[in-house]
Amino acid sequence: MKRGAKKAQVTLFVIIALVIIILFIIIFFASKKKVVKDEFKTESVPEQFKPVSDYVEGCIHSVAIEAIKKVGAHGGYIDPADAYSTGRSFIFDLSNPATSELVSLTGEKEDAVPYYLHVPGKASFRNFLTASETPTIAEVEAQISRYINANLLSCIANFEPINEKGFNTASPDQAVSSMVRIFDKTVEIFVTYNVTSSYQDVSTSMSKFKTVVYFPLLKYFDYAQTITDSEFYKQYLESFSINLISYYSGVDFTKLPPFYARSNQEYIVTWNQEKVRHDLESLLASYIPSLQVKGTKGYTPIMLDGSAESIFYKYFELEIFNETETNLSRLAITFMYTGQPTYVKVQPSVGSTIRHSIEVSEGMMIIPKSRDNNYNFFYDFSFPVIVEIRGYEPESEIQEYSFLFALESNLIENKRALEWYYGMGTVDWDPSNIELNTDAIEAYTINGSTYKPRKPTLSLFCDPTTWMSGNVVVKTIDSTSGKALEGVDIIYRCGDYDECWAGSTEILPQEGLPYAKWEGKLPVCMNGYLWLSKDGYGSKSIKLSAEGGKDILLTTQKLDKIRELDVSLNVLDLQKNIYREDWEWKEDSEMLDAPRQIDASDEQVVLTVVQKEDDALNNPISNVFIFGKDAIDNKIKLVPGEYEVKATLIDYNGIKIPGNCSRICKTDVIVCLDYEYYPAQPVDVPTIPWGGIDLSEGSTGNFEVTATELDNNKQIKFNVIKLPDLTKSAPPGGCIEHLQEMSMIPDYSSKYKDSIWPVLS
Repeated sequence: MKRGAKKAQVTLFVIIALVIIILFIIIFFASKKKVVKDEFKTESVPEQFKPVSDYVEGCIHSVAIEAIKKVGAHGGYIDPADAYSTGRSFIFDLSNPATSELVSLTGEKEDAVPYYLHVPGKASFRNFLTASETPTIAEVEAQISRYINANLLSCIANFEPINEKGFNTASPDQAVSSMVRIFDKTVEIFVTYNVTSSYQDVSTSMSKFKTVVYFPLLKYFDYAQTITDSEFYKQYLESFSINLISYYSGVDFTKLPPFYARSNQEYIVTWNQEKVRHDLESLLASYIPSLQVKGTKGYTPIMLDGSAESIFYKYFELEIFNETETNLSRLAITFMYTGQPTYVKVQPSVGSTIRHSIEVSEGMMIIPKSRDNNYNFFYDFSFPVIVEIRGYEPESEIQEYSFLFALESNLIENKRALEWYYGMGTVDWDPSNIELNTDAIEAYTINGSTYKPRKPTLSLFCDPTTWMSGNVVVKTIDSTSGKALEGVDIIYRCGDYDECWAGSTEILPQEGLPYAKWEGKLPVCMNGYLWLSKDGYGSKSIKLSAEGGKDILLTTQKLDKIRELDVSLNVLDLQKNIYREDWEWKEDSEMLDAPRQIDASDEQVVLTVVQKEDDALNNPISNVFIFGKDAIDNKIKLVPGEYEVKATLIDYNGIKIPGNCSRICKTDVIVCLDYEYYPAQPVDVPTIPWGGIDLSEGSTGNFEVTATELDNNKQIKFNVIKLPDLTKSAPPGGCIEHLQEMSMIPDYSSKYKDSIWPVLS
């Protein structure tokens, strides 16, 4: 065979395949229209009754346009909160969007939009496969049909407007049945609705109505899918996240922890998990709206001048559509951050403190042996983004149209979710990672490099058709009123394997029960957990083994309504006389000053109050507050129970440690012959964590609050300790070993427990 002959043969096969595909599409749409025509035959209406048929079709048309607008407002679902309307039941948890299937700008489920791309549950190195809640076109057609069936009669209004013109019109059975078909440029609606009408001495009947809405609805689903596909393959939101963290990180407590950095500072910088989360959420709120899609309405090209700032902003420019795409100038794409909590965890960390594992001198927990310190941090970072496609269609019946849907960005240990799928995630070294495999493998080539993908397996754990437990009954009431509490989500988790939404409790009036109830089966699992969750209430966790064929009747579960209180904070200065005597640093006993207000110009306190229950609690109540500099006013949300309270006080005045303030013996022969003085140069720490509290099991015990205390008080006041002022030491500035004071916060909290304990009033 001649060179190229095989290539020509393949080309011929490709052309034939394309022809077959095109013919299939033509036949499909032709058959689709034929089915409609066969099922729905239009009627001939006498001319004098045209006003009646026009009136009915006008109502159908008006209701259909309402439905189309609602479809756009909720990403293809007319009402996500209505399982009948959508044909689906969605998981929606406002406080934890990472485990939801919907995202809302207003916080209400009725205003929510679906994820077109997300990782179900919390993304991790074990859970990185994506899913989509995108509706099919057939589902959208069915929803519009149900909406017309449910709302047409309201528009008809018993035919009063048309009967005022001399007609006597009615519907004998008031039954509406519709069929909707969505095409490239139109939405066609066919309605069966029995109508009788008389005018003077003539009467007639009619039942078949048709209207066409001239609007390219299908195009907006195509746009949304293109934006979603681009995120899946290009991971532009994850690239944006990496760029954002890189630009705003550094070896400085006021910045984000860096992916990697080196420092020769005399001290080790640490960060607070909640402050990092707050800072990232502030950055998202500022920069997500700046994302723009190349070629669309309002797009402004970013000019690169080689500066770090211009390169940073270049990541805000997204190439999603092909250059051949027409009418992009009529399309405005807006990205919106919802303001809902993000999932952020930075490792390595100990509790809420982020710090790298740096070898330190014996007995000096924050002083490194070497000045060459390496910082290497790994982010798990997930957040939702709502995308609005706003189209301008001057030739259509809906001249301005809004279509909204959600995407989720996921960084898993600094890697994009797609990188984990292709086997390119981070791996801690372990000899067990080496595995000899002689099987032939399928490889993928990316940017010239070949990788073996992880082979995902399909889990049937959350497929209700595979649930083989006996009958499980869950009953829920409000703990305060004792009344039935409906709408409590039932979620079942089997260890670290998977978690599934099973349903929600309902009030069944026909049964006359004093509680709301859910009844059904669960996946089989030993030592699993059943989570009960409802917006506005504290969650509850129940250890539960679901065994094959074994019925379970749980006792009635009481859920606590969340109470909101005002919150305030005082600072208590720790006074301690620190002095040097014969080159040995000494301390006198310390004491706390009277409470004072925080200095908003130079001090900032990051306070966290987290509910402490069983470790398996799905969604513990968590409060984060910032007092002083850049303060955020919030009310605290609590239910009766125990809480871990931790705070970090940040001093923006910093600390200045003089050079040569301490010494160690270099040559010791009975007496020291030679000393080394340190630090060689003054150490200037411009911003430093310099105080806080630790009310937890490891120090003071958890803070506990009762229902009576919550119901009878309106405010809770917290107190934090500020560490000694080193400028008052002798000589002033102390020395580098005094930076160890930060490690004393748990001890100080325990010692001064009575003075710093939260007070309700």
